[in-house]
Amino acid sequence: MIRKLTISTCLLLLLSFNLASAATLMARVQPEQQKAEYWSNKPELKDIVLDKGQIEQLNTKIEKANLIFELDKFPATISGQELINRINRLDYYKRSLYVNGQLMTSQYKQMLLEATNKTTVPDVVRVTYGVTVRRTNVRCLPTAIGVYDEPKDTHFDLYQETVLDPSEPVVILHESKGGDFYFVQNRVFYGWVAKRDIAVVDSYARWIEYVQPVEFLVVLEPLLKVKAAGEEVSFQMGSRILAAQNKDKKKKKAEFLATIPRRSDEGKLLEEKIKISSNGSVNFGYLPYTREIIINQAFKFQGDPYGWGGLENSVDCSSMLQDIYRTVGVKLPRNGGYQERVPADETIMIHMNNAARYRVLRTLEPGAALFTPTHVMLYLGMDKGEPYAIHSMGSYGRQDAAGKWQRVPVMEVVVTDLLITNRQGKTFVDALTSVLDYK
Repeated sequence: MIRKLTISTCLLLLLSFNLASAATLMARVQPEQQKAEYWSNKPELKDIVLDKGQIEQLNTKIEKANLIFELDKFPATISGQELINRINRLDYYKRSLYVNGQLMTSQYKQMLLEATNKTTVPDVVRVTYGVTVRRTNVRCLPTAIGVYDEPKDTHFDLYQETVLDPSEPVVILHESKGGDFYFVQNRVFYGWVAKRDIAVVDSYARWIEYVQPVEFLVVLEPLLKVKAAGEEVSFQMGSRILAAQNKDKKKKKAEFLATIPRRSDEGKLLEEKIKISSNGSVNFGYLPYTREIIINQAFKFQGDPYGWGGLENSVDCSSMLQDIYRTVGVKLPRNGGYQERVPADETIMIHMNNAARYRVLRTLEPGAALFTPTHVMLYLGMDKGEPYAIHSMGSYGRQDAAGKWQRVPVMEVVVTDLLITNRQGKTFVDALTSVLDYK
């Protein structure tokens, strides 16, 4: 009982500290600047940035730059050595890591490595096709247990790569020892996914309909929850749901007949039809790509928790950017380092002085991406001579009484100016490595 009380008290203190940290940041931003319309309600931001054909051209460039995978072109077989190489690239076992607050032992590391089942990989691997049936984590190794750099950390699970939404097509390449995980490839990532969250699709033609849907809904809310087969299924912003439009003109609200993938007891694909009303939560097809829409979609995340790798049913900085742009059909890579390499309208800022950086920001369009070595933000524009952004923020830097820069946790999607400092004492303006306008 005392131990529970101590833990609860610590959690309350940490929560209070996080709220205070976020409040300190937001106090620097005026109340009107916290609203989407303050930034987006401008006539010039209603113009189309790219039309459908131009978005397809940009996506093709991203694919050709090997920043996303073309699932429809995935070969029917790959070599066993190629698969082993992919599995090995996710083996975070040469570092000192912590599990449940304790240093990971060599025996535990070995158990995880053996769970990859690499010794059973054949010389030629024939792929299987699958679809996710619920929101599911993509892991570096076949374990659901969190692995951290520090014993007290509970947020930054280093084995967490990302999260896949339901209806996401994947290529199944391997199965873990014990059969609890599949090693899969999707459009932006490969890694280990819980087997129970994947349905095998025997028909390649049906699988391709998930890869390249003709009629579909795009989720517009941070998290849409629907009930299918008695289970609540969550879709994050930008995810696609196969659907047909209800032609009944008597309906006052737009209604759609959506296809929700489910998994049979044998692990095969089943599909359930459910009705989804729009209510602004979904759109039939992609939204138009305007800067107004990009900003409005970004503000829907405001106040949501920071979710490393998609944990907390939320977003980190790069998944927030990816989800926003998914709603207009731009297929960004998952991680910030790859998003910064997208062949788009880029300005490199590494060697610029402060005055040059401000000149760039004054001409930069709202909705562009701002990159630092460890972070990405969505640019809102200049106001009263200073640049502002909205972003999913883990922390910032603040000097203590001894003059040392300390990490101050925020763990929230916030609007800030770029005069806040990182843990090295640099303002975010001076930490920028590049800015990209996806056009």
